Amino acid sequence: MITGLVVGFLIDLAVTALFLGALLLVFAAMRPPRPPP
Repeated sequence: MITGLVVGFLIDLAVTALFLGALLLVFAAMRPPRPPP
């Protein structure tokens, strides 16, 4: 009952974290590399 809700919440959190990580990776890959100092 509560356990299923918690597991669903954790899975949702993990999927969101993976999605944000992939989005950040794509954004970093699309950006031109910054020149070295």
